[in-house]
Amino acid sequence: MLKEKLQALMKLNTITGVELHMAKEGQRLLHACTIGIAKQQLSFGAKEKGMKSVLHFAKNFKPGNIALCLTGKGVITKKIAQVQSVDQQVVNQVLPNANPEHFYFQHYHSGEYSFISAIRRSDVDEVLAQFSENGFRVLSLSLDAFVLDGAMELKEGLLEPELHLAYAAAFQLLLADSPVEIEHQPLVFGRQQALAKAKLKGIAMVSGLVLLVLLLLNFVLFSYYSGQVKSLSAASNITSAEIGKLRGQEKDISKKTTLIKAAGWTGGLNYAYITDQLLACMPAKMSLQEFSINPPDEQQSRSRHESVYLCKALKIAGSCTDASMLNNWIFAIKAKDWVEGCKIMNYEINQDDGNGQFTIAVQLKDHEE
Repeated sequence: MLKEKLQALMKLNTITGVELHMAKEGQRLLHACTIGIAKQQLSFGAKEKGMKSVLHFAKNFKPGNIALCLTGKGVITKKIAQVQSVDQQVVNQVLPNANPEHFYFQHYHSGEYSFISAIRRSDVDEVLAQFSENGFRVLSLSLDAFVLDGAMELKEGLLEPELHLAYAAAFQLLLADSPVEIEHQPLVFGRQQALAKAKLKGIAMVSGLVLLVLLLLNFVLFSYYSGQVKSLSAASNITSAEIGKLRGQEKDISKKTTLIKAAGWTGGLNYAYITDQLLACMPAKMSLQEFSINPPDEQQSRSRHESVYLCKALKIAGSCTDASMLNNWIFAIKAKDWVEGCKIMNYEINQDDGNGQFTIAVQLKDHEE
């Protein structure tokens, strides 16, 4: 049971499913619902149907990860004899004389048949960009209603019919080993990043609990030895060496307490949320090599000959195609109400590829819960 609880902490457990239906008149209709999985129980969060645009959707749902299903105009599906992969011969059956580089394809197996769905890359890229601009990261993109086959059946009346595809898209992303989706490597990479972030968050929670237990144990030991010190002092049998040892333990406990508070395990700053928000507003063509939370204070560490860490601070290093991209991101970071300041520590041009190599420092505001 403990192993299952630890595994649950290191997985995605909440996702918003979205169906975007493209009408023939160019209009769009969005239906969405948020689902969660906890202790093998399914629960529903926000639900909304009949939204007219991505902006309308963004006003009703918090920014975060979504599973998207596209239906309607622009989606082409054809039933053929079962195939193992989508090659040029298969493309010719679905879209004769079409250039496969202009389309995204989805391959769904069912019995002796394969269902091949296709959609123009330009249509998909436009939709993905709109969600990204409003703070949402698409982790999977499915075409037509095939996601329903992998979803758990619901009791009649539990969910309105218009929301079934949105629910199925979210359900398969949380629980399916191989979700029904288009072949799109950036989406797969984004999903891997989200899963790694969830795993890192779970590890941090477990580590925090372990450190908290150790701190409580140290406190109990400290209380016990403090009582012994008083008893021994009253009896005039305590030595200065023993007093020094206990004071050393007290100093060690104080350092650990400071470390736990700085890491955010006793409340205050939510670094998982802060990390997600910074990555969500980061330009797509920018890449990161370092993302440090409360990094070492090198100057203080050298002067004091011990490890000293910055508090409520982030150090981010990466590369971008030009300086304006970095300036736009810094402007977006400074707009966050929990950011005290953001400045460029270093910026130089890589002579090999012409990209800018940067390091920025983000200072967070004081926050107490």
